[in-house]
Amino acid sequence: TTSTRRTELTPAQRGIWYAQQLDTANATYQMGQYLEFDGWIDADVLSIAWTKTVRDIDALSLRFDADRDGPFAWMERPDPSDHLMSTVDLSALSPREARDVADQRMSEDLATARVPGSDDLSAAVLFQLPQGRSLFYQRMHHIMVNGYSAVMVTSYLSRVYSAVIQRVPPESVSNRLGARIAQAAAIRM
Repeated sequence: TTSTRRTELTPAQRGIWYAQQLDTANATYQMGQYLEFDGWIDADVLSIAWTKTVRDIDALSLRFDADRDGPFAWMERPDPSDHLMSTVDLSALSPREARDVADQRMSEDLATARVPGSDDLSAAVLFQLPQGRSLFYQRMHHIMVNGYSAVMVTSYLSRVYSAVIQRVPPESVSNRLGARIAQAAAIRM
């Protein structure tokens, strides 16, 4: 759902906007974090939970631009059926190789500068590692969140994931009907 209503930026957001415009190659205006899981994570349910999280948290649905009056934002919520999380299966590699590949990809992603007007101000990747381990990586631009709110995003995501996994049998999510049921359950939360 897109809102064409123009929203003024907060003073902090304006500062980040202008600082990034002065140095568009500067990648430090974004933050990344990952969670390490020792056990099974349902990638389909996590993808649905991530999309719901982005849809529900206003800051993650903001888009940015500027005109003659200066920078501004508007809301562009994803569709519940959008797949905003990618999954990278590294389970065929050795544990050390898989971890090295995941670390390299996360580092490369964080080293890539993104200006506030771009479409990829946030990302989520589930790296599936050998022995049933996983890394869930999130990257968000500071114009959207700060360190404290990034923790709140992760907390909200964990509550959504837990609620969806309890309502929908995990083995059914990978088929089309199961995915729709899981999305409907996530929407009703």
